[in-house]
Amino acid sequence: MNETEKGHRHFSHLYGLYPGDLFTKYRNKKYFSAAKRSLDFRMQNGGGGTGWSAAWAAAMYARCGDKPGFSSALRKLMQCSTESLLDLIPPDIFQIDGNLGGVAAIVESIISEQGGYIVVGGALPSEWGSGSLNGITLRGGHKADVYWDDGIVKKIVFTANKDDIIGMIVNGRKISCKLEKGRQTIV
Repeated sequence: MNETEKGHRHFSHLYGLYPGDLFTKYRNKKYFSAAKRSLDFRMQNGGGGTGWSAAWAAAMYARCGDKPGFSSALRKLMQCSTESLLDLIPPDIFQIDGNLGGVAAIVESIISEQGGYIVVGGALPSEWGSGSLNGITLRGGHKADVYWDDGIVKKIVFTANKDDIIGMIVNGRKISCKLEKGRQTIV
């Protein structure tokens, strides 16, 4: 079946990739691969043409760990839809979806939860140089501070709200970490 709008701005069929996590690199890989192909197809054919659509594409590329795809979609959002820092859709109507979605995509590129893992640095672009994201609250209530240099995570500081053992993927490497309630753990 041929699509009538190959670059359509809607990605509803990819909800299971993002914001859901029905299929990830770590679970349901077959569906993950199909979703990634569908995303690539839409974007190669002009998708992501509105602010909210470009933000959603950026978040999905971040979820996929595709740094070039993430950077390209985020750049498209910033250059085409939010040049005044307000997400505008034709004919210059403010729509906050692109602004909020852009922030969600940026966080997703730095730290996300998917397939039972906390993924840190999954799509962190090297062009961001050195930086940090501080005080992000994860599902379950743990807080995290992430520090990086040239797209490589150098340090994570967790403040746990309960005793827990978490599985993480940091810079592509699987590790586990024991957290103690009220204490900081440095990884």
